[in-house]
Amino acid sequence: MNEFKSKLNSWKKSIETQVENYPDIKKFEINLFLMPFDSVEEMRNEFLKLFN
Repeated sequence: MNEFKSKLNSWKKSIETQVENYPDIKKFEINLFLMPFDSVEEMRNEFLKLFN
């Protein structure tokens, strides 16, 4: 669990750094959620099918 928390903090800092590179994005509220998937690619493809 400590390893996960450490990585989570690292990811958070990385995201914050990237957001700083795009000042216009600060106009939006961004919600980030983490969910486990067997295959992110498969889930993404199924999700995109909904909009095609």
